[in-house]
Amino acid sequence: MLSKELSAPALERGLALLDRLNRAGTEGLAAHELHAALGVPRASLYRILKPLLERRLAVQDPASGRYRAGPGLVAMGFLARRASPLVEAAQPLLREVAQLTHRMAELAVTVGPWELTMLDVWQVEGTPVRIMARPGLVFALNTNTAPGLVYLSFDGARRLKTFINYAKGKSAPPDFPERRAPPAKLNLLEEQCARWRKLGYAWCRQEGAQAQNARVSVPVYDPHAKGGRLAAALGIACGAEEVDERRAAEWAVVLRGKARALEKALAK
Repeated sequence: MLSKELSAPALERGLALLDRLNRAGTEGLAAHELHAALGVPRASLYRILKPLLERRLAVQDPASGRYRAGPGLVAMGFLARRASPLVEAAQPLLREVAQLTHRMAELAVTVGPWELTMLDVWQVEGTPVRIMARPGLVFALNTNTAPGLVYLSFDGARRLKTFINYAKGKSAPPDFPERRAPPAKLNLLEEQCARWRKLGYAWCRQEGAQAQNARVSVPVYDPHAKGGRLAAALGIACGAEEVDERRAAEWAVVLRGKARALEKALAK
């Protein structure tokens, strides 16, 4: 039987606390903010914090007293990434993609219902110097990136349906990236995803602060899952001026071949 310290509620609160600290960034959170967010007594909060501080999963600023995510989380993430069969199988294929396209190759996976992370990236000598992604980068699963479009288009019918329902304001969770999107955009999204499914890939130029970038991505199916679920989105990143319909289609041929090789490697 689990001790009180290792009980499921305590673990859930510890994970929730770490998630809050991760999202707070360098500003961190004060004890009273964590207390309010988690809804636990102050004594319980400090019992949860104690082992996290000892393992450097959380740190406390000596000047302000605020708490932040600690370097122990970084080490844990790198160890988990190194132990991932997906990373092991994908790394040689990412190198090949980078060599064939002379662009940054990248592998994105879901880390929550509406978030993606770059699990791995690769560049070769001669690739245009652009800092567009790095392992561990977390970004929203939405319509503004090719990996997001790949997940919406290819990761089973339920994900797109749920996304559209949430976007229409039907009980969307707080972390949903596109609350109350215009109906015209949603209608266009369904047509767009149908087009990507027909083509077998997705590409787009990114909006906002990353407007100078573009991405082309293809689905990597999980050979052990049912219902056409994805293991990852395999793609490349480039300058927005470098890609058009023709170039995206050419790069997609390379990416689809490597995606099928990755699926075979994962099936072993």
